[in-house]
Amino acid sequence: MTLSQNHERLLRTVHELKLADNELLRALLIREGFGFHAVRWATEVLLKRGLLHRLWKHRNPKFRMDRGSARQVFLLSGHGTEALGLEAKPAEKWFAYLKDPRREYILEHELMIARFHAACLKSGLEEWKQGEGTRIDGRGFRLTPDAFFKLQGRYYFLEADTGNERIDSDDTKRRTIVGKLRRYAVARRDEIPQEQFDIPGFSVVFVVPQDSPGRERSLSSAFLGAQKHYKVRPDFFRCLSETQVMHTLATGDPLPVFEKSATLKEPSAARPPLPFLDAPTHERDGV
Repeated sequence: MTLSQNHERLLRTVHELKLADNELLRALLIREGFGFHAVRWATEVLLKRGLLHRLWKHRNPKFRMDRGSARQVFLLSGHGTEALGLEAKPAEKWFAYLKDPRREYILEHELMIARFHAACLKSGLEEWKQGEGTRIDGRGFRLTPDAFFKLQGRYYFLEADTGNERIDSDDTKRRTIVGKLRRYAVARRDEIPQEQFDIPGFSVVFVVPQDSPGRERSLSSAFLGAQKHYKVRPDFFRCLSETQVMHTLATGDPLPVFEKSATLKEPSAARPPLPFLDAPTHERDGV
């Protein structure tokens, strides 16, 4: 199937991000051969040709109006992946999974990751892995980040926090942010990601929704507790609001969370024993 250069660029952008809405596509494609309205026209053409699938995200209750075009979410179809020389089956499986209305929360989570990914592309992104191949897995330890990436020569794991996970809980079986911080600290101490991914060190970036200062404060407080309790450096855990992500997408300014950062390998002798070695097995394994 013959594709124009712009149509191929749009399809490859959707493939790279796994999914995208019109706002996200405009942020990446305008001034790259596309005008403001050309992105919407191109998606309509590709939909009619069967190269894209479309989903609809719910109207944001925080706003009185939300234009229908802004709620369209695009994924590659099987025909679209074949047009790019890729395998069709994974794309169709991905669409079938997300189109279930009961998975609306997963769709929003994936859009949060896609927006952050796009902002990283504008901030010097060098490497990005999402899905298969990102799990931290070794010596009986398992933890699944939302992404693993390299930016400005440094390595990071991403946690896209929609605000639905509790910060802490008395229930040891419940997934919490505090439990997640502890597991990343264990992974750092035991150098599991360093060995698995052949990296000198890493940091963890948490992205929170727009207009959620309370969530940012709660995470920042949890980070301070982790620094004191698990002896991690102050920049090991970082918090970024989607407000900053959207600013980068709109202006092209680099994401501020990566300024003046360092991920250097620390000597093993500098790592004191952590006081959580007797934690339940299900927590150590990230279950």
